[in-house]
Amino acid sequence: MKPLSHDVDAVMIDLDGVVYEGDALIEGAEAAVRALRAQGLKLLFLTNNSARNAREIAEKLGRLGLAASPAEVLSTCDFAPVALRDAGLGLREGVFVVGSPSLRAGLDAAGLRRCEGPEAELVLVAMDTTFCYQTLDAALQPLRRGAHLWACNLDGAFPAGPGRWAPGCGALVGALTAASGRAVDRVLGKPSPAYGEAALARLAVPPHRAVMLGDTWAADIVMAQSLGITPVLIGPRSAHPEVASSPSLAHWVSSQLR
Repeated sequence: MKPLSHDVDAVMIDLDGVVYEGDALIEGAEAAVRALRAQGLKLLFLTNNSARNAREIAEKLGRLGLAASPAEVLSTCDFAPVALRDAGLGLREGVFVVGSPSLRAGLDAAGLRRCEGPEAELVLVAMDTTFCYQTLDAALQPLRRGAHLWACNLDGAFPAGPGRWAPGCGALVGALTAASGRAVDRVLGKPSPAYGEAALARLAVPPHRAVMLGDTWAADIVMAQSLGITPVLIGPRSAHPEVASSPSLAHWVSSQLR
């Protein structure tokens, strides 16, 4: 890649495993982001996080010492209500939500109807730290009656701290698909091209002028490749030598700006 200022206008940055792990910034991440800003690049923190909205994520980044505005964050928690409304779902029979209070509030703000009964027309699965057998049983009922099944993402686990992983949204989705015998009808977050298109629209740049930095091949890299965005895999080089890789965000930025 040439120097960033020559062929890139915007950088999409994954959060978990790239900028932070749990409540700890990854070494060098804050300085790397400052360096990108100094180049005049547009930044968007593009995350599959479905439990927190953009404001909450921006506040977390601020607490960790990395300043960001909510407009620089796109999460599946914010994208889900938009996708449902655009598809004309959740307006009549309602949506059964497996998810956080922030997701529920977002659906309410979008004028969508939530439903906890078997008559729901769609089951939306997001990160829910209170998920239990009773939730599984209740969500199964509309699926057995033919409701759509949407997932904010299929990430089975995510970095929750140095050396620690936590179950992700995909683990909850797996329980529901196993119980219902159903496949997921739509995945909202990465690697969905629609999610990447929403990010490009937010940044107002064409795909070939953007870079996606992420640590998950099946989510970050696949989405970028599907849209013609330059992908960079953050982490140990995998069995995909055709994609640029870097051991860390800080290392990649320093290699581009030197």
